[in-house]
Amino acid sequence: MHSGASRAVQAPPWRTDSTGGERMSEQPILDPSRDFLAVGAVAEELHVTDRFVRRLIADGELPAVRVGSRIVRVRRSDLERVLHPVTAAALRSTTG
Repeated sequence: MHSGASRAVQAPPWRTDSTGGERMSEQPILDPSRDFLAVGAVAEELHVTDRFVRRLIADGELPAVRVGSRIVRVRRSDLERVLHPVTAAALRSTTG
């Protein structure tokens, strides 16, 4: 049975400063050694919105995997594979 005493929820040790307060993790958001990236991390790296990244995934242009029922991850190698260098001639042909 519950004794009625409340327990304080503590942040994990890597998320606290010396005074016990929460702080941002010291790990970089984009770690080149990580194989999988969250949709938000992909969007941040490309300077686009999460919605745009999700559209690339839905359209089949960017491969992704689902972890569980809601979490979507993109392999870094798949992200690098879909990025193509743009030449000046290609820019002129798409601008009309």
